[in-house]
Amino acid sequence: ASYLPQIEWTSIYSRTLEVPMLDVGFGQQMPLGYHDNYRNSLSFSLPLYTGSLRKVGYQSAETGYKLTQLSKSKTELEVKTNIALAYYGYKLAQANLSVSKNGKQRAEEHLASVKEQFASGYKSELDLLNAQLGLEQAKYSVLEAEKNLQMTRENLNLAIGLPLDSTYTVEGEMKYRPFEVEYHRLVDYALNHRIELKQLKYNHKLMELKSETHWRQRLPSLILNLDYTYNKPNNFENEFEDNLTATVLFNLPIFDGAQWYYDWRGSKAEIKGLDEQIKSATDGIKLEISNNFTQLRKLEGQIEVSKKALEIAQKAYNMAREQYDAGYISSLEYRDAEQRLTEAEFINNQAIYMYLTTVVKLKKSIGLGVTAEFSPEGEK
Repeated sequence: ASYLPQIEWTSIYSRTLEVPMLDVGFGQQMPLGYHDNYRNSLSFSLPLYTGSLRKVGYQSAETGYKLTQLSKSKTELEVKTNIALAYYGYKLAQANLSVSKNGKQRAEEHLASVKEQFASGYKSELDLLNAQLGLEQAKYSVLEAEKNLQMTRENLNLAIGLPLDSTYTVEGEMKYRPFEVEYHRLVDYALNHRIELKQLKYNHKLMELKSETHWRQRLPSLILNLDYTYNKPNNFENEFEDNLTATVLFNLPIFDGAQWYYDWRGSKAEIKGLDEQIKSATDGIKLEISNNFTQLRKLEGQIEVSKKALEIAQKAYNMAREQYDAGYISSLEYRDAEQRLTEAEFINNQAIYMYLTTVVKLKKSIGLGVTAEFSPEGEK
């Protein structure tokens, strides 16, 4: 807009109720004005030269707009990340509830088998009590899992912005999906896409433009003004007359107490401070990526171990169940195998959950949307 001329139209009407009269002698009087007065003016102003201040102002406005958009994008990324973390928290609680229900079902089947064998005299009362205790513990585990599921649903509703008691079907599953990307590619992507770093760079640019403005204000300026008037009365005649005036304004700042110099030095100091902030932010981003990347590689190993441990625990439980029914092992040995299976299922769920949430945090640390696939060129 600063490149366009400024055009303004003004109209004024005034009514003089009593026009003063001037006695000129010989019984004659001359009015000093008229009852109806009209003032109309059209002004046109166009800066011809401003020392590129308009260009600098345009660049500052453009950079400020980009900063506003970045703030919006940052908020959106934060919201999406919180939703993703809450989603996986809910899915973990859902998976753990399934484990607890499976444990309860095994406990019920085990108790039914022990009762049958106890009635036939093959199992002792201690075996029966241990089986009953195992079922009660499994029931308690289900209640705790249901309570935790309700809490994670409320957290998910809060992240989405829904009432805490909202109910709906949460689709999808907590499934391990390898995130295979080289570390240096993640860092390169982050240095080009991380919002906080972009904000600092745009602030740096704004401060450079501010510094440039200070010394450009010392340059001369040239402004063209055109004024067209259409007034009544005019030159003591009660008639409409028009007039056009052209003015060229030349302005050259000479001395202002060197205030511009101190303002310029202050801007340069702020630019230096922003340089340090950018360096510190870059180092912090690299460290954040490194921590998440290292944690991801560590969790990949833990998932493999927990998966193998779950397979062994399942086989051990199946063997323990057959041997207990055949009378080869005690109820305590059977309970130990069953508890180890349940524990292995919980550990495997936790490992997958930790991996998936770390992927979310890693994506956020490089400035990538949680649902986007990684590509060095940008989001897909």
